[in-house]
Amino acid sequence: MGCVGRPLQSILTIMYEQITEQEQKEQNPFRTMELKEATVIQDYFDWANPMLRVTWDKTTTPKEYTPEYIVSHPDETIVLGVYEGSALVAGGKVTILNEEEKKRLETNSELHAEKCALLEYVAVKEESRGKHILLDLIEKRLDWAEKNEVRYMYSEMELDNPISSIPKVKKGFKIYSVRPSGAGISTPYLVLRKDMSEIPTATESSETNTLEKTEVLVTEDSYNELAQLFNDGWVGIDITADEQLLTVDHISPDKKQAPWKLTLERQPQA
Repeated sequence: MGCVGRPLQSILTIMYEQITEQEQKEQNPFRTMELKEATVIQDYFDWANPMLRVTWDKTTTPKEYTPEYIVSHPDETIVLGVYEGSALVAGGKVTILNEEEKKRLETNSELHAEKCALLEYVAVKEESRGKHILLDLIEKRLDWAEKNEVRYMYSEMELDNPISSIPKVKKGFKIYSVRPSGAGISTPYLVLRKDMSEIPTATESSETNTLEKTEVLVTEDSYNELAQLFNDGWVGIDITADEQLLTVDHISPDKKQAPWKLTLERQPQA
């Protein structure tokens, strides 16, 4: 018998670990891992593209977004997949930014010299929404960025899709600018940024109390208003959406999420 000669305490420890592992699987049936096969990544893109309203097709897709490029350049970009059992139910991409992409996303040219990365291409199948998958995808990709010594993380948020960015704001992302449609995005979008080296302190907390604050309702037509606010030094710090939407990981394009409320702050003006 396999237990002969083993102390009772060791046997009980093994039994406890097995029970704990089973409980963890029952409580969290999802597994997040890097997708390393081009065919699997292509399968993910095939159902994610319509959901994300990606406008390019196989003939116009930038090479950096082809499955073949992704699997052969794991130091530049990876796609993480979330499995429920054997089914791929969600995914997300993280990419080291080149100089052109830095200029597209960042208005502060002083940051272009830093190593930057982008969280992108997140989609969750309808049957798996509302199960906190987004937060795990964000954390796993931030871990990858930290291991790759990234200084600034970026993300894009369509004006009518605030839900997917609420977890990012909770993880320290702030909203710094708005961009017109383009780069595979069919609507105007906001740009979020997180300083990976930033550690919140009590001093920063007290300084926050002296900042000016304002709120604005955001719709699909808010591009010009937001552009002016960011130009005037405002930074988005919080997102408030319809409470009925807050348990949903990603809304289909035909389900409107606007209007929603954006809270902004800035240094006091003289």
